[in-house]
This record gives sequence, C-alpha cells and structure tokens, in this order.
Amino acid sequence: MSRDEDRTKRNVLSFINGPEPSIDRRFRPCPKNIFKASGDISKTSTIGEDGAMVYLRLRPVNSPSSSYKIAGMGNTLVVNPRLDQTTTSNNKAAMEKHFTFSAIFDNNDSQKGVHNKCISDKIKLEESFTVLTYGTSGSRKTFTLLGDDVNPGIVPRSIENIFTLYNSNINPHPAVKLQNARVVILDDKLLAKEVNFSHKILTECPDIISVHKQLQQIICLDHDFETTASVDVSVMIWVSFIEIYNEFVYDLLELSASSQTVIVPSRKNLKIVSNEGKVFVKGLTQVYVKSSLEALKLLRFGLQRVTYASTSINANSSRSHCIFIIDVLKYNASGLITEISYKFCDLAGSERLDKTGNVGSRLKEAQRINTSLMILGRCLDAANNLNRKKNTEVIPYRESKLTMLLQAPLLGKEKIVMVVNVTPTEKYYEENLNVLGFS
Repeated sequence: MSRDEDRTKRNVLSFINGPEPSIDRRFRPCPKNIFKASGDISKTSTIGEDGAMVYLRLRPVNSPSSSYKIAGMGNTLVVNPRLDQTTTSNNKAAMEKHFTFSAIFDNNDSQKGVHNKCISDKIKLEESFTVLTYGTSGSRKTFTLLGDDVNPGIVPRSIENIFTLYNSNINPHPAVKLQNARVVILDDKLLAKEVNFSHKILTECPDIISVHKQLQQIICLDHDFETTASVDVSVMIWVSFIEIYNEFVYDLLELSASSQTVIVPSRKNLKIVSNEGKVFVKGLTQVYVKSSLEALKLLRFGLQRVTYASTSINANSSRSHCIFIIDVLKYNASGLITEISYKFCDLAGSERLDKTGNVGSRLKEAQRINTSLMILGRCLDAANNLNRKKNTEVIPYRESKLTMLLQAPLLGKEKIVMVVNVTPTEKYYEENLNVLGFS
C-alpha cells in the first residue's frame, strides 16, 4: 500500500469512528455551556431545564432576619441592607439585592419536596448528573443530602429510586465494570474476585437492616417510584466513595483504612487521572451492589471515615469534600453498554475566621476548603461566561482536586444540580451574601 493510500485509509477510518464530540484533535476537552437555557434566556430570569439547576434552601431558625424575603414567583430571594448600614447612593452594601433561583425551599418544604423537585425526574430520564450541596458551615447541607433516620435526604431517596427503577433487571453477578473510565467485560476469574470482595466489605459494614426498613417505609410513603422492565437488558450498579481533605484524595471504602473519624497518616493519597476527556481516580475501590440495603450500608460505612471536627459554629463540622458515586451500567443483548453516573457531592462549608475562631490544623483546613470553593466558583463563572459571544475563557478545573473530579459536569457532559443552603439570620449576613453571590 502506498503512503497516500495509507493516509487516505486512516482519514476515512478517523471520519467513521471519530473521537468523542467534547474532544478536539489534540485530545483536549472542549467545554459546553452548562448554563445554557432552553429557548431565549433573555425572556426568563430562571435557569432553563437544559442547563444547570440551582436551588436555594433556607434553614428553619427561631428568629429569621427581616433582611431576607421571598418574592416574585417564589423563586427570588430579596436581601435588604443590614440595619446598621447607612443608605447612601455610593454604598453598594446598602442596596437591596435580588437573587433568582430555579426554586426556593423554605420552612414548609420537606425532604420529599426537595427530592421531587431536584432529582426524581432526572433519575426517571436516566440522565447522568452531579448534585452539589453548598453553603456556610452549619447551614444543614449534609442534612439536605443525607438526612437522618426519620427524614432521609437526597442520597437515601435516590438510592431507593434507582433500585426501584431497575428492580427487575439487576444482574446477580458483576459481569461488566468501569475500569479507568472504560467499560470492561469481566471474565470468570475477575467476576469471582469482585463477588468475593463485595461480600467481604459488606460483612465489615454495620448492621442496618432495621434502619433500612424504616427508611424504606418512609420513602415509599413519600414517593411512588416507577419500575422499568426490559427482557434484553441487564443492569449492574457500582458504588464508590471519595473524600478530599486538604487537597488529598482518600478512598472511604478501602478495607485497609482505619474506621476512626480522625486523620490517619497511613491513608493513601490517590491520583486523579484525566485521559481523553474522561477523569477517574486511580485505584479507587468500586463495590458491586444488588440492593438499596447494600448501597446504604456502604454509604454508612464510608461516612464513619469522613473527617469531622468541632468549630465555634458547628460542633460536628465536615472538614472535607465528600463525593458518593453510583455508576449504572446497562448491558443490552445486542452488545450495547450504556453508562449512567450519579455523583452526590457534600461540599465542606465556607468559613470566616472571625466566626469560627479556627487556629492550627483547623485554620489550615479552612484555608484549603475556601480555596477549593473559590476555584469551583471560578469554574462555574467561566462556564457561565461561555454563554457570551466570542468568549474564549478557559475553565480552570485543573487548579484543585475537587474541580478535577467534577470535570465532566463543569465541561457540560453531565447535568449539574446545586442546592444552596443559607441560615437566614443577621449573624451570617456577610457569609450569606458571599454564598448567594457564588450561586
């Protein structure tokens, strides 16, 4: 074959089997505008269903400040100036500010309402998405995401939703797995290895059968999740759990890790790898699960290892970002494999030194937390700016471990749902303005 014929053949093959649309010819990710709304965005103040959805949840407090009022169609928060601020035309701090969201949840909205509004339809449509809970320390972000044994949050409800959806199609054995962001069909030896490992780690998990039954009853009373059945489809569900502490990535499901809630020096810092537009954590534990009980066990198992500490604001403050990941692989009889990924990210609370009084290691943690949140804000801002014509701004997702892991949603390859949590009191007025401005 001549050189010209060989070149022609390569070009034809390249045309037929082209790279993923979000990858350019130099294998660099090309971001989409994640905030692009359906229709003419100039005609609406809310973010469209095709873009990132940003919700606000106001924490119930005994004496809410009069500075915060819900207006418009119930999705706009009006923040009035503080009483101690002088009203001059040159003082921006003394001006009334309006923040519009996809929806606002107040004291009358339950965990059920939050899940129905933010998550339920996306699971039903089998869309990959990333959920971010953001806010100041002590604003009940973790409650929104996880809830408690009486008021389950987004994650327990999503777990039940997912397993109800695929109930009749869940494969009893892990025949297919994601390895280094690529789908791999497991042979008999690897399959047996995965089954044994899954059994081993689930044995190490706490016994929560009674708790699971209680949560399941509550969730079933609140929701009427649908079940889809298909004869030609096998569904395999994998769970992983990550903690980002002081810019180190830790595996919360690693069996060799300590079950204590303090930092263990022997924990292995994992490497984040980005290859051809796909990002993965090298060596991250993935566990095959066949039921909502097993998934909830792994969630509780990983939460025992999350880094917490006491501050002046919150007696049990999370000192890290945590990402609980559910990967759904649908294997069709024709050989087609579909990937669906659900990421639930509990962001550490933004903090001000004058409120927390942090010193030493707590201060270092707060600085790392605030820096990573600042970079996330810059990434979201850059993604928003893509909506403006001829904008060439680069999304700086490589500047922190958090944004590296969130590369897919930041580049517009997955949906983003952000639930912003705010404590509507005068004490946190400045912090709330920063959070609202971020969102």
